[in-house]
Amino acid sequence: MKKLLAKIALLGVLIAPLAAALPTQAASITAGNDTAARTMVDTFSNFTIVDTNHPVSATGTLSGFGYFASNQNPFRFVLVDSGNTVQWVSDQITPAGTGVQTYTPISPAPVQTGWNLGVYFSATGTIPFEQTGAAAQYTSNGSGLPTVGGVLSIAGNDARTYSFMATGDTGTTAGGGTGQQICTPINLVSGTSTMAAGFTTTNPQTDPLNPNLYSGAGTWTNSALATTTGLIPGPWVDPSTNSNFASSGAMWISTVSAHPGDTANGGQGLATQDQWRLFKTDFAVPSGATVSPITLYFTADNAVTVYLNGSSIANTPTVDTFGPVPSTLDTVFSNVYSVTFTPVAGQTNTLAFVVRNSAFNTGINPTGLLYNAQSQYCVSSSETPGMVNVTIVKYVNGQPATASSTNSTSFPMNATWSATNIGSGSGSYPLGPVGFNNPNPYRATTANMASGASYGTSEATGQTNIVGTICASGTPYRLMGYTVGNTLAAAAAATPTTTVPNLTNITSNKFIIVWNVSCGKQGGGDHNGKGDDNSGKGNNNGDNGSHNGNGGGNNQPGNDNGQNGGNGQNLSGSNSDIGGNIGHGDNAPVTPVTPHGSQGQDSGNSNGHH
Repeated sequence: MKKLLAKIALLGVLIAPLAAALPTQAASITAGNDTAARTMVDTFSNFTIVDTNHPVSATGTLSGFGYFASNQNPFRFVLVDSGNTVQWVSDQITPAGTGVQTYTPISPAPVQTGWNLGVYFSATGTIPFEQTGAAAQYTSNGSGLPTVGGVLSIAGNDARTYSFMATGDTGTTAGGGTGQQICTPINLVSGTSTMAAGFTTTNPQTDPLNPNLYSGAGTWTNSALATTTGLIPGPWVDPSTNSNFASSGAMWISTVSAHPGDTANGGQGLATQDQWRLFKTDFAVPSGATVSPITLYFTADNAVTVYLNGSSIANTPTVDTFGPVPSTLDTVFSNVYSVTFTPVAGQTNTLAFVVRNSAFNTGINPTGLLYNAQSQYCVSSSETPGMVNVTIVKYVNGQPATASSTNSTSFPMNATWSATNIGSGSGSYPLGPVGFNNPNPYRATTANMASGASYGTSEATGQTNIVGTICASGTPYRLMGYTVGNTLAAAAAATPTTTVPNLTNITSNKFIIVWNVSCGKQGGGDHNGKGDDNSGKGNNNGDNGSHNGNGGGNNQPGNDNGQNGGNGQNLSGSNSDIGGNIGHGDNAPVTPVTPHGSQGQDSGNSNGHH
C-alpha cells in the first residue's frame, strides 16, 4: 500500500547544558557490584529498584557503567541519595545483545559519597540479580519513570545483588584544582518546533531550499502533528517502538495535520497532485566548541532529501525527491535511513528537509516526515566563565507533571531574556512530556547566560485552548501562579503568585515552577496546588467551592470569583494545567533553536534570532 493517515508530534532542538568535571589526575570512584551472570530477573515493569550493597565511594563523577544483560529490554540507570531523592537518570539504554555490556553517558554523572545506584525498567527486568546481600528498595509495579528531584515512593525491599556497576573519578587535580567543561547535548527531533515553509505542486528542484517557492511565501511557521490514524501501527514507522526513535520524542509531522485530499479537515492540495514540502530546524554551536559527529535517522512519505547548511547530505535511495516517480513505489515510510554529519562550530547550523508526496489516483494521500539525531558539543570552562541558567518546571495539582497526569499534553510558554553573551530576545518553548533542553519531562533549561543576565517567562494563557486564567474559559487547565527559588525545593516550598517572574541581575542558577490545576472538577474536588487556604497556599474546592484565608476573609463561591481572606491564596473554581512556548533561537537562553522560534523576535546584539 502506498500511504495512509498519520498524526505526529514534533519536538524541536533540545540543548541542555551539563557541567562535567574533567580531571588531570584523580582518585577513582566505584558503585554497584560485579557484572556476573546471575539467574533471576524482575517480573515487574515500569518501576525502579535501587541496589544498596555498594554505594558511591566518593564525591566526583561517574563516566562508565557496566552490566550483564539477560535480554534486550530497554532500561535506564538511576542515582538516588540517602533519602531516595532522584539525583540523576540516564537516557534510555537498549542492550546491543545479551551478556556483559557497557554504557557511557553523553556527560559524566555528578555524584556524592553514599549515593546508591539503581535501574528503571520500562519493561520486565533486563539485568539479573540473586537474592543475597543488602536490602534493595523498589517502587510499585507500574509506578512510572522517576523524575530528577522527586523522591521515590518505596513499596518494599528485598535482599538482592544486581549485576551492574559504575566507575568514575573525583576530578581532583594533583594541585588541588579541578578541570571543568560544559557539555551540551544536541537533540534534533521532528516535532511542532520544526519550522515549515508550506507546500508546492511545482517541482522546486532548481532551488529547493527557497521558502518563497512554497505556499508560505517565505514565511516559516511551526509544523503540525500529522494524522496517524490507520498508519500507526501499520505501514508507517512507529516512533514510540522503533529503536531509532523510541524515547526521543520524535513524532511524524507535516505542514498541517490533515493529509492531501482530506479537504474536509483542511488537507492541502489534491491526492492526485505531486507535492513538495520544506522543513527546517536550526541549532547553534558556539565558537571553540568540540563537536561530536551526529547520526541522523529519518524517513518520510514518499521521499525526502536532507540538507546541512544548504548542501545535500542524504536522501531516500529508492524514491527520488525531484526526479521521475518509479512505476512501483517503494514503501519508504516503512524503512529508516541514516547519515552521519558534523555541524560547524561558531555558527547557526540549519538542518533542512524537502519531502515529496507522489500523486495518488484518488482519495486521501498521506504524507509526513520523521527524524531524530542525538549528539553533543563541549566548551571548556575557560571559555564560559560566570555562567548561569534558569530551569522551568511544570506542576499540576500540586505535583510535578507527568505524561500520565497530563495525558501527554504539551504546554506553551513565552520568554524574554537579555545577557551579554547572547544578546536580547523573546520567543516561545514547550513544557511537555519530553524535556526542552532538559533530560526530564515537563522541564526546560535555558542555555548558559553570562552572570547578571535577565530572564522572564510566562504561560501562554491567551494563545491556546490548553490553559486559561479561569476555568470558565473552557480550557482543561488553569494557571494558578509561579514560584521562584535558588533550588527546586525552595521553589516548591514558596507560595504561588500570579505575578509573572521577571528575574534581573541573575548571579546563580534559578528554578521557576509553573503551577496549574485541572478544570472540570465539581463541588469539593481538592485540587490544591500547594496545601490548603489556611496555609495561604490555596485549597481548590471545585467549581462551587468556597475558601477561607488566614485573615478570616470569606471567598465567594463560583468559578474563580472568590477573594482571599488575609493571606489565603484564591484558588476557588476548577483549575487547570498550562504550558507555554519559549521560542529561543540561535544562541538563545533556552536553546540555540529555530532562527525564527514560533513567536520569537530578537533585539539587541544577540547572535540568535527567533
